[in-house]
Amino acid sequence: MSLSINPQGTEHQREWSISIQAFALLLFAIVGGAILRSAVATRLDSFHLDEGYHIAAGVSYVRHWDFRINPEHPPLMKLWVGSFVAATGFHLSPFREFHDKPDERDFTETDVFLHNDPDSVQRRSRMAMFALNSMLMVVLAFTLRRVLVHSSHWGRFSSWLSIRRLQPICL
Repeated sequence: MSLSINPQGTEHQREWSISIQAFALLLFAIVGGAILRSAVATRLDSFHLDEGYHIAAGVSYVRHWDFRINPEHPPLMKLWVGSFVAATGFHLSPFREFHDKPDERDFTETDVFLHNDPDSVQRRSRMAMFALNSMLMVVLAFTLRRVLVHSSHWGRFSSWLSIRRLQPICL
């Protein structure tokens, strides 16, 4: 910490400065705490309304590079979670003709809930979302580091980061 006196000598301005190692350690502690808090707080939650639908769509995107299941939603989160769930084992039935959206939803939910262990699928999708959310928080913090470390905004940002709830919901 350094003190500077303005030219009139009447005000003192404090400028906080921490090393990159201390910044990284504090940041990873805050993000780790946020992940732990979210994991504990949401451990008994069931699937969100259409989470299984998006997970199965994501697995089909990753395995077949085929976007016919649920194409109306942006694919980024489905690709992220689908790649993680597909890599750790997910049974995806062969495609068939879909007559409407409820038929498509039935197809995906049958795969998630009957052909796979839904608890395992949910656990793996939550881990994928925790990983993505924490990486985004770390990238944001390091991007803003110069502004945060050399100003009074670090306290506000660390408070926001520490109470930020990491949502493990896919979309």
